Amino acid sequence: MSESNGIRDFTPEQKPPIQFRLYSDVYEAASDLPAGTLLDFIGLADQLGGATEADAASKLGLIADLFNKVLLPASAATFRERLRDLEKPIPVAALPDILGWLLETYTGRPLAQQQPSPDGQGNDGPKSTADVPLPELIPSDSPPTGS
Repeated sequence: MSESNGIRDFTPEQKPPIQFRLYSDVYEAASDLPAGTLLDFIGLADQLGGATEADAASKLGLIADLFNKVLLPASAATFRERLRDLEKPIPVAALPDILGWLLETYTGRPLAQQQPSPDGQGNDGPKSTADVPLPELIPSDSPPTGS
């Protein structure tokens, strides 16, 4: 961020893609997301919040859409192939973990873990971000807005 000729430049520093590995495949996700895409990503992740393996399996189309929003094109293609690959499959159980990690990476905020309910039926999955105010989802090292 700089100021030149009275114009404040909010162009973010270029960062490398976010990477994660599953088997021998290294997947690359966009280093930053457009604000609208990030909000879509958070909304879709909220729909899956606390999903069990069975829930995740039944929402595979929604999950695939989430990954299509954030993975770079070559990685997205490989990811879609691996969703049905018998030799190097993407396990359904890994999907919520990967999504949670990506959401934490994009927002700069760890997801709070849900506490078990008194009857022991609580969910140990990631807490929904729906009740977290948007300013708390924005990393603290984000440039301040100027007026």
